[in-house]
Amino acid sequence: MTTTMWAVSSGSYSDYGVACVCANKAVAKAVAAKMGRDYDVEEFPFLLSVDGVYTEINYYVGVDEDGRELTGERCSYVSHVFTFTLPPSTEDVTLFKHGPFVAMGRSTRSYDHALKAARDKLGQIKAERAGIAS
Repeated sequence: MTTTMWAVSSGSYSDYGVACVCANKAVAKAVAAKMGRDYDVEEFPFLLSVDGVYTEINYYVGVDEDGRELTGERCSYVSHVFTFTLPPSTEDVTLFKHGPFVAMGRSTRSYDHALKAARDKLGQIKAERAGIAS
């Protein structure tokens, strides 16, 4: 089970810090205003148990215009998900017009699923351009 807490923070990267945590958004906004323009209000989940905490790995693979996987374009990162049900596996693709790759596939299942998603999207785009798909 989760609820929301509100933090007053400032800075970024190595200079980032949380000054305080407030019971509601109105109090956090008032505190941030009183502390100065360098302070922001952030929303965080306040966990009452470990139920609903999941770790999700996002896999990325870059491909060129021919669908070939590009060397050095695999990466992954871990995100933490706070929810009451396990998030479904997902795949999506980001397209690029410039740079060494034209598509970056993402999957929460594996690098192979990310690669397939990127290649499938490129195939769909090529079929649409050729007028054989809608």
